[in-house]
Amino acid sequence: MSPYRTQALTITPINYIILLLLLILFVLLLFIILLLLLLILILLLLLLIIILLLLIILFDLVVV
Repeated sequence: MSPYRTQALTITPINYIILLLLLILFVLLLFIILLLLLLILILLLLLLIIILLLLIILFDLVVV
């Protein structure tokens, strides 16, 4: 019975460490996804601003 007990004692902390690592990875993945979404939003805003500026310049050229 003693070897089984030692195995169980050694396995449980490893399981906890694995669970903690999985949680940390999950949180990191969520953080990275949020950062990517923010970057995409910022890029879309920049594209909109550039398109608006180009339209204004073209409109000015057409008017002039």
